[in-house]
Amino acid sequence: MLSLRLQPERDGKEYMGKISHETAGIGSQRQGRKPAENRVCGFGGIAMDINVGDVVRLKKQHPCGSKEWEVLRSGADFRLKCRGCGHQIMIARRLLEKNVKEIL
Repeated sequence: MLSLRLQPERDGKEYMGKISHETAGIGSQRQGRKPAENRVCGFGGIAMDINVGDVVRLKKQHPCGSKEWEVLRSGADFRLKCRGCGHQIMIARRLLEKNVKEIL
């Protein structure tokens, strides 16, 4: 529930100002998100540092039988290349960090 705070006097009268996110106490908590520095990711630690050229082992294997993928692009999403058959995929950062078993 939002509580309104009275603003300082203006022309000798107290007035009700607009509700701001700061005044109402809503922000990142409103969306249910943790600040970036406290976000827990795949290894149970702070956000993973996965760079271009790294090889990652995922929890589930590709249909060709390989679990190892080479990182070709990083950012909000990743481009991965299967080390078994050469197939390339795009995968969201959140999904990759969830499914990484180890970084080789």
